[in-house]
Amino acid sequence: MASKKKSSYTELISSIIGLIIILALISIAKLPAITGFMFTGAQTVDIHDEALADGLFITDNGSYSQSFTVEEDNLSSICLELTSNTDSIANFSISLYGEESEAVSTTEFDDLETKDYRKYYWNIDDIGLIAGETAVFNIFMGGSENGNNPIINSVEYKYGQETLSVSRLAMLILILVLLALIFSMAYLGITRLKTSSRQPSVSENTVQKHTSRRVYFEIMRVLACALVIFNHLPVYDHFADVECESRTLFMTLTMITRINVPVFFMVSGALLLQKDEDFTVVFKKRFLRIIGLLAVFYLINIAALQYNSFLKGSYYDISAKQFLLGFIRKELPGADVYWYLYAYLGYLFMLPLLQRIAKGITRAEFWALIMLHFIISSLIPMLNLYFAKNGIGESIWLDEGLHVPFAVVQAMFYPIIGYYLEYRVDIKKVRFWHLCLLIMGAATGITLSNICTYADAELNGVFSQNYVMLFDYLTAISVFMLIKYLYTLIKADRRAGIGDKVFCFIGSMTLGIYMFDPVFRKLFYQMFIDKTQTFSVAEQGLLWILFSMTLGIFCTFLLKKISLFKKLL
Repeated sequence: MASKKKSSYTELISSIIGLIIILALISIAKLPAITGFMFTGAQTVDIHDEALADGLFITDNGSYSQSFTVEEDNLSSICLELTSNTDSIANFSISLYGEESEAVSTTEFDDLETKDYRKYYWNIDDIGLIAGETAVFNIFMGGSENGNNPIINSVEYKYGQETLSVSRLAMLILILVLLALIFSMAYLGITRLKTSSRQPSVSENTVQKHTSRRVYFEIMRVLACALVIFNHLPVYDHFADVECESRTLFMTLTMITRINVPVFFMVSGALLLQKDEDFTVVFKKRFLRIIGLLAVFYLINIAALQYNSFLKGSYYDISAKQFLLGFIRKELPGADVYWYLYAYLGYLFMLPLLQRIAKGITRAEFWALIMLHFIISSLIPMLNLYFAKNGIGESIWLDEGLHVPFAVVQAMFYPIIGYYLEYRVDIKKVRFWHLCLLIMGAATGITLSNICTYADAELNGVFSQNYVMLFDYLTAISVFMLIKYLYTLIKADRRAGIGDKVFCFIGSMTLGIYMFDPVFRKLFYQMFIDKTQTFSVAEQGLLWILFSMTLGIFCTFLLKKISLFKKLL
């Protein structure tokens, strides 16, 4: 009894320490002193104007002007802190005029949302201002039918370009690593008595060998997790905005990104469909865990919104009724990302049945599923686009009663495909030319998706995502088989090394990384964009993935030290 009490006390202490560290990291990341420490090379000058003290409301066809002297010739941007009065702002423009050089630059904005509080960084790229001359800065509000006018809160001038200091960033990372190391050592020291007397059982050794034999699943999880984060960044649909020479590259990147959810479901199918579980076991062991995980992270997302609102001087509130209904309807903060878990819950409802179906699937049935998926998800959409492009009025639509869920619903189709590829395809008999054919098929699918996306844009006047998932199953199957083949080839008859341990560690954190990413975007993303304006959209996307995954690993690692969160994550 005494040892049990002691164990509960140590877990409570470690839980409190872990939560304190996470809260401290979030608070520190919001401090300008810390974030400013990471970036060098720019000087910000605040303009103190009494007219802006309480916020200056710009009326229809009204304007705000300000004269200033260009102290240096490297003025890089002007920062406006704006608040919208009612709905999204219809039309306002910002202009800069140099009195001596007669340099002029004008930019228009129209995307400030209801009661939004935002910093606009108006970038100035070599407009020809002369050091020492007087310039006039002006913001003009065009006519608006419903009073969508901005309120100016402050103006800042920035000279020079901010650059990320690698040495300072490395220093901060080292400090975080040391904090994590100290915490881990403290935790291990506290729990040493509880763990030292316990030897791993035969079943645990079996699980360890089983896990090391399937490190390729962890590699797939890490890749899919990174692609999920990429999927929620502006670079994902950047192909709709860029010039023609880069559009195809970004479009192809978007199509490759769409393998994220299919790969997750394929790995899940390979791991879970070989088990024998009844509905009671699935409900208690898996279903309730996902419900609990969603509830906890919805609350964390709400807390992040409340924190942001507090910093802006407002308050975000939600009642218990709104939370419950929002949970059921998938309308809570973060739900746009957590939709996968709702699909996963549907998969868990079907899991015992899918386990029986998967174990009896034949080669002919596997190919029948692939062909049905091709006809419904690839062929018919391409034919309909062809008909529309050539003026043929009729389209092919399947009656709602003619629905084949096992061939089209992701939560059913991909787990079965993953199970078949893992247990019915002997990777030792797969030859390199087999993989080449598979990759060529995926490349052909991506090419056809590109062609259809261009044709759709020509038809409708705008680039959309209607055809980016046209052949995502071919790409997902190719990636699944390629990773498994390469890992099996490289690791044949070799013991697990440090790389295996790293991938297994990161792979075990992917669920936490996925759950934390929308929280981090609420807390840090706008600040991240403000600080990385000199980077391209692709570079920003890559940096955010590294940042989100690193911080996600750290926070998940800490939470997993708490018994409750360990069961959820």
